[in-house]
Amino acid sequence: MKPVLDDMKTKRIFNLMIIILTAALVTWYSILWINYVRTPAQLNESDFRAFYTAGLIADRYGFNQVYDLELEQSVQETVKGAPIPRAELLTYNHPPLLLPVLALAAFLNYSTAYKFYGLFLLLLALAALLFFYKGLRSKNWRVKPIVLTLLSILLFEPLFISFLKDQDTALLLLGLAIWFHGILREDDRQAGLGLALTVIRPQISIFLAIPFLFRQRKVLGWYLMGASLLSIYSLLLVSGQGLKDFLNLIIVSSSGQDYGLNTFAMFNITGMVIRIFPAINSNLLTLVKWGFYGLALMGMILVWKKNSKIELRHVVLLVICSLFFSPHLHYHDLTALLVPLVAMLMIWVDRAVIQDKKAALLILCISVFLVIGSIFSAVYHIFPYILMIFILAGAWHPEWFTLRNHNLQKKTDQ
Repeated sequence: MKPVLDDMKTKRIFNLMIIILTAALVTWYSILWINYVRTPAQLNESDFRAFYTAGLIADRYGFNQVYDLELEQSVQETVKGAPIPRAELLTYNHPPLLLPVLALAAFLNYSTAYKFYGLFLLLLALAALLFFYKGLRSKNWRVKPIVLTLLSILLFEPLFISFLKDQDTALLLLGLAIWFHGILREDDRQAGLGLALTVIRPQISIFLAIPFLFRQRKVLGWYLMGASLLSIYSLLLVSGQGLKDFLNLIIVSSSGQDYGLNTFAMFNITGMVIRIFPAINSNLLTLVKWGFYGLALMGMILVWKKNSKIELRHVVLLVICSLFFSPHLHYHDLTALLVPLVAMLMIWVDRAVIQDKKAALLILCISVFLVIGSIFSAVYHIFPYILMIFILAGAWHPEWFTLRNHNLQKKTDQ
């Protein structure tokens, strides 16, 4: 009788924790979003200013003018209603995949367009959840734990920050989710085409794709086909001049020159180096970040060549390295950690480290962990690195986290 009562008590505590953490995150996010929307000065300083500017230029001057920096500054100053120094200009330095949506949003006033575009991004994230659902079902997870896990994914703090700033990170997440599900299904076509959507972040996309030249080459083949089609679509949108301006903007971004890039705040090796050595020469910093990027990519190529089969732990390593060694990575891009995090949880459930019903609780705890980090500036730039290390360790050495309790031992015996 006592074990039954203990199980009921544990279940009540578990349900209560899920409710408390979910309510806490929803409350916190609601306060932030309402404050954002109701404070015009704050909303005007958000990343969406760059996206709205791009939409206005596409609508008024043509898609081929979107990456013209002088025009971008002029239009953005109109949006802000004040002159903008070069260092504070928020450039639209993303591929033009979502420009038609932004041009449509430009018909609305700034505040309404912010909400419209945010709803569109939410729909992309919900589409990504569908592929996470299919992936978890393929691992024989039960429906209720999956639903709770999907809810916790939607409440993942970096994903919320991407919504708050109206960044197009949701498209990156969708591409990664499709790619991940394709890897799980051993469907090279789906994996490659999903990976093609990640070109919204070229530096991450290239890093993820190249190792497949040395293992599962069909993934790379489908990736190249999908990326080529997206490139043709982009070229038709912005024309040759627009492409030239975009490449020029990418060069500016990769060199870390002004334009609100805020390299110091990045959550990659570049940000780490510049925070440790704030006086570092910009040319040396460029050499360091691209040098580490190249070395890390070579390392992943060796991993892919060495292993006859790509496992979940390799996917975890690849995605985290693509983020940490990316030359450009802001907080909202940490949304991509959801893929290695879910992969780690699949490994844990398979190895009986935890039960599937506890996966959601872990993700919610991580989000609370990150919220606390965002509140206290002293640890703001530390917690995400800890999370990366935790996911890597959890995927490669799940035995380090094994809990020797009655329920897990029972599941192992079964």
